[in-house]
Amino acid sequence: MTNTAAPAAIDLSERKTGPVYTRHVNEASILISDVRLIDPASGLDEIGGLLIDQGRIRDFGPHLHQQFVHAETVFSLKGLTLVPGMVDARVHLGEPGDDHRETIPETLTLAAYGGVTSVAGLPNTSPALDQVPNLQFAVRRAREAKVAKLYILGAATKDLLGETLTEIGGLTEAGAVGLSNGNVAITRPDVMLRLLAYAKAFDQRLHHFPQEPSLSRGSMNKGAIATQLGLSSSSRAAEILMVQRDMQLAKEAGAPLHLGPLTCADSLDLVRRAKAQGLDITCSTAPQYFCLNELEIGDYRTFAKLAPPLRAESDRQAVIEAIADGTVDIIVSDHCPQDVDAKRVPFEQAAFGMVGLETLLPLSLTLHHARGLPIQQVLRCLTSRPAEILGLNAGRLQIGNAADLAILDLDAPVRLSNTLLRGKNKNSPLEGFPAQGKPVMTFVDGRLLFDHR
Repeated sequence: MTNTAAPAAIDLSERKTGPVYTRHVNEASILISDVRLIDPASGLDEIGGLLIDQGRIRDFGPHLHQQFVHAETVFSLKGLTLVPGMVDARVHLGEPGDDHRETIPETLTLAAYGGVTSVAGLPNTSPALDQVPNLQFAVRRAREAKVAKLYILGAATKDLLGETLTEIGGLTEAGAVGLSNGNVAITRPDVMLRLLAYAKAFDQRLHHFPQEPSLSRGSMNKGAIATQLGLSSSSRAAEILMVQRDMQLAKEAGAPLHLGPLTCADSLDLVRRAKAQGLDITCSTAPQYFCLNELEIGDYRTFAKLAPPLRAESDRQAVIEAIADGTVDIIVSDHCPQDVDAKRVPFEQAAFGMVGLETLLPLSLTLHHARGLPIQQVLRCLTSRPAEILGLNAGRLQIGNAADLAILDLDAPVRLSNTLLRGKNKNSPLEGFPAQGKPVMTFVDGRLLFDHR
């Protein structure tokens, strides 16, 4: 609960070095004390405090655990963990065009519930975010919502058709934090090479979805299970061939490239080798690809119909290994809300995608709790690394930065339930999935948006 009384006095004779606050900073000041501070960017992991002043981080560190600090509002959060607000680099927007699925304010509210304070929205809306006015509309809607922050990956080609480049300079000037063709791969090598060259000229990174369309038209992963169920299938080669081609073109253009979400052992091996050669290649995956495999489809469960599809168990294990060895740079939600009518149909007719903003953290923490990955490494994939790739001043604790923060209960047992999801769409295949750890508070620009302690 919020405590507006001044904190009890502390013996300053034993305090560590750092500024001492003996007065109210201002009416908007907030002190978060007795909390575990984790900042993956700097390696910080200590018990301490953080002071917010006028929406920004004024000070933080273990010395605030021992100092006498006055603030207008004090949260004593013993047993909880404070981290930079998470940055989700791949989110499908329902607005404009499909706001019956989810509006921009609804998406950003779910992000805040999930501890995500910055969202990179894909341009595959209707109309596509391929022109400056369209991009500005989305950003304005987010600004009006005053929830989590929205950034836009501008459309790489007009109408996402993969033929004609957009006005990359105009989109960059309007604030695009990268380029993307949504869930439509650019199949023409000449267009891709030209796009990479232009992206480099405007200091932009192309975020490409590497799935060769002619090999990825099926409803699930190609293999024995697809044959047994009598479902159309998509080959792993759709991803592997496209990753190989894209990296060769990026090498020729001397341009940075981001690929994902990746799901196959072979494509991850290609990225691993490219990084060893010094190429500026980054990649992502999503929790569904290291928590689930193709068996999840079971008796035609449409909530498990995803793009890319869920793969075999060997690929799931390979994704975990690629996160562990640093081949995978970031974990994204690939949040893709679908309404009931789009999922409650025969499997072949069902829409692709699942919601993921609310479950991003607990699913990612399975890498720590169940697989033993260091907590700093897992959180880096959710905070500082995606911010670096998107070029955002976010995802790290730094004095003067916006106070975009998430308070976590890392040990809370969680059993995921679609009925408990807050969005109007519940299309998640993770019903009953056991996890550990959840967000309990979210701050954006020092404003407390969500408190569920």
